[in-house]
Amino acid sequence: MPIRVLNVRQKVVGQFNELSATVCLAGSRMDISFSRFGSDPAVLESQPSFDPFLPLILLPAMKCGEAIEVEGEVDSLLLYRCQTELQDVAISRVAGLKRIKVLASPRSSTLSSSASHVATGFSGGVDSMHLLNASLFENSLPEAMQVSMIVHNEIGSVRNALQYENNLTHTKYWAERLGLEWASVRCNVERLYDGLSFAKTHHFRNAAAALSLSHLHRSYVYCSSLDTLTSSRIRKATNLNCVEGHLLPLFDTTSNHFYSFGSNATRIEKIKAVLANADLLDGLNVCARPNHDNAKFLNCGRCFKCFPFLIVVKGFGQLDRLSQWFDLDAFNRLQTRCMLNLFWRGLRSEGNQFVRHTFNYLRQSKIGVPWWAKLLASLVPPPLVQLDPEVLSTPISPLTQRPRPNSVSMKSEISD
Repeated sequence: MPIRVLNVRQKVVGQFNELSATVCLAGSRMDISFSRFGSDPAVLESQPSFDPFLPLILLPAMKCGEAIEVEGEVDSLLLYRCQTELQDVAISRVAGLKRIKVLASPRSSTLSSSASHVATGFSGGVDSMHLLNASLFENSLPEAMQVSMIVHNEIGSVRNALQYENNLTHTKYWAERLGLEWASVRCNVERLYDGLSFAKTHHFRNAAAALSLSHLHRSYVYCSSLDTLTSSRIRKATNLNCVEGHLLPLFDTTSNHFYSFGSNATRIEKIKAVLANADLLDGLNVCARPNHDNAKFLNCGRCFKCFPFLIVVKGFGQLDRLSQWFDLDAFNRLQTRCMLNLFWRGLRSEGNQFVRHTFNYLRQSKIGVPWWAKLLASLVPPPLVQLDPEVLSTPISPLTQRPRPNSVSMKSEISD
């Protein structure tokens, strides 16, 4: 039985712009909604469209092997890609998907909108800050990738509402601090994506959310987590990160474009670039603990993201600069347990290249660690791409003044 998508509608309630459609799946009906809000008043001025619903539903439909019938118009370019290339790429990387038919009426005209912004998904982590550094401070990106809006969505990426609210508050803080607009999308995808993890499907989910905001931006920049050379060498990838550069442009419409950024650098190189820019270092948010109480420290200092990050920062001699935002006491006190956990991750997972880079970094750098940590480092396979020795040998100069965007209004503390 095909999955039918019908009755697209839009309703503005206060600051929220609700875009909804009815999805008929497995004999039941559910309403899927994109709840959109933000600092730009134009967030309330969109036209209802089926466009964001098609990439959102594509993977769930391929998982159950059912055709999709959209009872309305979809951008002609996006429709063609959902019928062809997007399915090809998804099947090549995500197990259990089947090729399906996608039926809709193609729309050749563009939806009228101001679409003035360049948007990016924002987490406050290393990848996000690396992009903002290149876009706002180094001014090294073309105009189509110069960020003017940061977006933080709830589309199945967090375990509880409080974590999303904390992250959204952090996004608003950085938007105000850097003179940018902000936006957010909430979408009720839990039932739809049952059995499809966020890690394996985040490109489709976030592209759908971005398309629901397409009246605000002309292009959307997606921060890559893997460098291109590493991506080409991973043999048994089970997610779409390794084909991101090819995948993202397939979400283009006739009026919106998707770009990937950051695939030219390893994570350690990104960390070094961010450490060199004091304007972006305060309030860095890399923590992966969903239930972490960040009332005192934004980052727990001991999770599988905080711990290797801090090892690298320590190697660069910059650890004290993070004492306000990271629980450095936990980092030092729980080093044995954290190092063992990291060791098992690096030993068994080819896809977790940052962990292997971290242990390789321990082998190459002069950072002081216990003898047993050096032993563990010798047992972890080397990363697929070796770090340029100059990255380790060239010191960081955090006091170097960088040009700031004209609209920057710096603050000394994060306020509620």
